[in-house]
Amino acid sequence: SIYVYNGKRNYIYSTASYGAVSDNAGSFKDQGAADLFLNRKASERLVPIARRTDASTSSANRFLYSIMMFDTTKDGVADNALMLNISSSWIDRLYFGGENDGMAYIVTLGGALVAKRDAVPDSLLELLTPRVLKAVSLGDLSGYFSYRGDDDARRLCFYSAMGDRGWLYVRSVSYEKYLSGLMGMENNTYTFFAVVLVLF
Repeated sequence: SIYVYNGKRNYIYSTASYGAVSDNAGSFKDQGAADLFLNRKASERLVPIARRTDASTSSANRFLYSIMMFDTTKDGVADNALMLNISSSWIDRLYFGGENDGMAYIVTLGGALVAKRDAVPDSLLELLTPRVLKAVSLGDLSGYFSYRGDDDARRLCFYSAMGDRGWLYVRSVSYEKYLSGLMGMENNTYTFFAVVLVLF
């Protein structure tokens, strides 16, 4: 859905035909959106904001990302603003794909969470993010490292900068599954050199 906030009238216009329909900001059904409009900061412009709303009649659409667009002035922000509300499931499919064992998320260069797959636990964010940020601060804008998960299984973490956004894409995958081919190649190489040494 799309919301448009008119600051002079303190009114929010909505494209929704049910739920959060157009209303005064104080009475607007999606009060989370109203609060974002009324207390917005320049740093929140064009930045996905993860939130939950009870204004939707569909439980599948209650988790969403809101992106605000508005002009700024010397004194702060201008009166009017526009908000795009995008279903979190759509964002998940766009950035994180459909693999069940892959856990991925996006953070800013400052470490703030932008978006994540629902399956990603907070403990994983706390484990991987500091290591990724440290590597990026040393000039490695993309790379990977291995680590042990909560179940002590070996896993791989891949990370990469996302263009000029100031975001980092981080993905954790099973070490055995994704490196099984490489491990097989490594074993074949060792066998080859062992045979060569025996022959010569």
